[in-house]
Amino acid sequence: MINVTVVDYTVLIAFWLTFVRWSTILVQLPLFDNTSVPNVVKVLMSVVVSYAFFPVVKSTMVQEVLAVGLDNFWFLTIFHTITGLLIGFLVKSIMNLFVASGSIMTQQIGFASI
Repeated sequence: MINVTVVDYTVLIAFWLTFVRWSTILVQLPLFDNTSVPNVVKVLMSVVVSYAFFPVVKSTMVQEVLAVGLDNFWFLTIFHTITGLLIGFLVKSIMNLFVASGSIMTQQIGFASI
């Protein structure tokens, strides 16, 4: 039988906050907002990206958790969810600008060849 013990709840909550932010960002990206991508792939990709970036943001996240307290980390979860949604929306908007400008350019090029 596998026994899993959590040594430091603060680090676990910090990883949770990193995961929440990255999952909300990645779900909105054009690569993952398609319905043909399974939800399991989206979650696993969020875990991988969170695991990759966690050593960089660990100290900041732990400080945030300690400032709010272990009992009130849900407020931080809501904050990081909203922040991730805003970042994802901005990235998606910028990518849509490039798609729209490319569409306009291809129309102009197509009309010029007639």
